[in-house]
Amino acid sequence: MNKKFLAKSLTAFLSLGAFAAFAPEVAGTEICSAAPAVTLKQAYDLKFDASTGIKKALVCNNQTVRFVAYENIVYVGNPESPRNQSLSIYIPEEYFSGGTVNGYTAKTAPIFMPNGVGGYMPGKILAPTNKDPMSGGANASLVALSRGLVVVAPAVRGRTTVENNVYVGKAPAFIVDYKAAVRYIKINQNDLPAGDVNKIISNGTSAGGALSALLACTGNAEEYSH
Repeated sequence: MNKKFLAKSLTAFLSLGAFAAFAPEVAGTEICSAAPAVTLKQAYDLKFDASTGIKKALVCNNQTVRFVAYENIVYVGNPESPRNQSLSIYIPEEYFSGGTVNGYTAKTAPIFMPNGVGGYMPGKILAPTNKDPMSGGANASLVALSRGLVVVAPAVRGRTTVENNVYVGKAPAFIVDYKAAVRYIKINQNDLPAGDVNKIISNGTSAGGALSALLACTGNAEEYSH
């Protein structure tokens, strides 16, 4: 093959390639685009620190509910979206002094795990409040605390979760996250001040109800063991 012809052909090919990478999209033409920049993930320590709790109090049905809050803890070692893979833990204050609530002790109190998922959108941490936007009163997390349950409220990814301009909430992300939150409290069960990790009550509404059911029926499922 003529070397001059080959050189001209290669030059034309490279020029065309450069045009394809940076030219605006044209109808009927598939345009190549530059690969997105790679963002390194931050690694998180998964050991629970019981010294970081903050005392709080809210009124629920004319009763003052006092509890200790451990908030915004990342529950995945290498999260895709740290803000959507965090949880908060709320523990009745009585359990720190050997007291009981509704017949429960620090060791026997069930764990209430609500999710804020709706429409398969990202679920936010459902912190205790007496000004619930739906009911105007106490939300489920605060009612659970008033009855002696330990509340573990995780945020989970959903179908619109974007991190560094990349969608990271594609199914089955939300059930993977919910189960990861369960694993977090199980691996830290000896460091948690209260709560029986073998008695977990999941809770959700609409798509959150579906997520709650999935959590129950995928217990020990091999597909989620890695």
